[in-house]
Amino acid sequence: MKQTIGLLKNALHLILAILLPVVLFSCMHSNKHQAAKDKDTTFDYIFDRYKVLEDYYNNDQHDSLEAGVPEVLDLCRENKQFKLYYTVWGLLAEDYIFRNEYKKSISTAQEMIQDAESRGNSFGMSQAYYILGLAHNLQNNHNESARYFEQAIKTYDYRKGEISFLCTLYCRYAEELLNIDAPDSKIESLMKCWKDSLNNYPLYGVKDNSNRSEWYAKYYIFLKDYLIEKGRYREALAAIDSSEHCVKMAGSQVIDVVNILVGRADILRLLNEYQTALKCVDSAQVIIDSHKQAYGVNTSSQQMMIDKVHYEILAELGQYREAYNIKERYDSIDDAYKSQEMQQQLEELNRHFKLDEMRKQNEQLQQRSRFTTGGVAMILGIIALLVFLASSNKWRHTLEVKNRQLERERNVVVAQNKQLAVERDRAEAASKAKTAFLQSMTHEIRTPLNAISGFSQVLTMPDLNLPEKERLDYSERIQDNTRMLTNILDDLILISNLEGSTELPPAELCMPLVIIAGAIEAASPLVTKDVTINSNCDMPETETIMTYPNMINIALSKLLDNAAKFTKQGSITLNLCQEDNKMHFSVSDTGPGIPADKKDYIFERFTKLDSFTQGTGLGLSIARMVTEHLGGTLTLDTEYNQGAKFDMIIPFTKQA
Repeated sequence: MKQTIGLLKNALHLILAILLPVVLFSCMHSNKHQAAKDKDTTFDYIFDRYKVLEDYYNNDQHDSLEAGVPEVLDLCRENKQFKLYYTVWGLLAEDYIFRNEYKKSISTAQEMIQDAESRGNSFGMSQAYYILGLAHNLQNNHNESARYFEQAIKTYDYRKGEISFLCTLYCRYAEELLNIDAPDSKIESLMKCWKDSLNNYPLYGVKDNSNRSEWYAKYYIFLKDYLIEKGRYREALAAIDSSEHCVKMAGSQVIDVVNILVGRADILRLLNEYQTALKCVDSAQVIIDSHKQAYGVNTSSQQMMIDKVHYEILAELGQYREAYNIKERYDSIDDAYKSQEMQQQLEELNRHFKLDEMRKQNEQLQQRSRFTTGGVAMILGIIALLVFLASSNKWRHTLEVKNRQLERERNVVVAQNKQLAVERDRAEAASKAKTAFLQSMTHEIRTPLNAISGFSQVLTMPDLNLPEKERLDYSERIQDNTRMLTNILDDLILISNLEGSTELPPAELCMPLVIIAGAIEAASPLVTKDVTINSNCDMPETETIMTYPNMINIALSKLLDNAAKFTKQGSITLNLCQEDNKMHFSVSDTGPGIPADKKDYIFERFTKLDSFTQGTGLGLSIARMVTEHLGGTLTLDTEYNQGAKFDMIIPFTKQA
């Protein structure tokens, strides 16, 4: 019996010794499998959250993107998904760039560098340097941009990275080297490294021939641009042929084919092979027209590329009328793009303004809610007090005091509501003024810029023999429009200086007669031949006073310029007389005059009685600001009925 029990015990120990390791191994394998499954599920969830942020980025939903990034960054850190972590962080930094918030973008990129260095993550550092290069590129700091793109390439881990991002870095860096006129040897060395990376593509990334062909095409397109820059047109033609082959390998896209045809036409133009170039242009036009007819897709950007090369070829062939017609179509599409861009900027400003308004309204509602709650509580207290005072005359006086206090608080609430209404009206006025400023500045600045650009292109057009008289006329128009643009910018700078400073320059010793003479001399070229300009000074010719002649001349020039603009025949008169220790200037004209009900409106900024008249609507506003800066006044004489008359009174100090 004992032997039987001993045998059973030994058998049981043997069974346990065999089964226990098996059970433990099974449990461990099951736990590892479950952990791996959980990890895959977590990554999928984080990646889905990243795709949502990417949609926000692509659709310009800036506030939603900025609000959602911190949560995804926390998830990435917790689950050690650092490649996705730096990708999401870089997405936010890029969004700052395209919102023109460069300081925020640079600060974010610098934080990324510190974080990546602490973790030893080369991808994060390379991503951050790329952001810095992009931010400086868009601010035209090309030397800094090139330095950061170079640093991004140096820190990039080719063994763990993707070829697409590497080729993006090469392309950006090469473009910046061209912008800063880097030595040819440096550019060609970089391009060799770029080509070697493409040749070794399967070693670094996924073996996808379409992606490979696409990046080869981008390489050859940049090579074409570089060779054109160096005047090596035959080699550039070979490069564009190689890019076309790569595009076909990757699966031809209409846009890519059109770009290649236009690039080939441009090179052929430089080689003076105009007829072949025109055939390329015609082929590109046929592709664009058929694509637009089949799909109804807007291809304005490609049409502009075709038109630009087309009119350049026609101009070089001497077919100026046909070139002019093509140029008109190019300019109309370009103007439409610029108008659309300006409209988008205005909509963005209005959207931000509406958000600010909504925040203010929310604060007002919360404030009113607090006032209402307090008022209800106060009313309940008063009711309880009335019930209590009904049985006791002792508290009557207290009730009267409470009532007076309630009245004062009600007056405070009413006053606060009035103040809120005033602030709302000011905000609306500021919004309207902002919109008016943008619209006025867009029109007034674009007009001289378009004229300067147009006449400059005509003057610099090769093989165009213009008569000397026409060439001088075009040069004078360029100079006139340059002066017009300079005057607009000077007015804006003057307004900024007057608003930002209350200090006056030192007073100078001068003669009133000299001030009058200088103002008349400056205004004389502005009047037409049918208008005479006169002056009269009732102060002694030899008298000297202490005043501010330069600032007075600014105000007088604006008044005389306004008179010359609207007076087509008759006369303009500048008078000066002394009233105590004040100079009384008056500028009168025989123009159409100004309605009396507009006497204050005309001094507001960016206001014009005739919207079709050239000018920014700043002249009279600047004249009044300067006058008031000197302690004087500027008003419209509404009793003068022969045109318009302005009275400017400025104090002065007699010489001791």
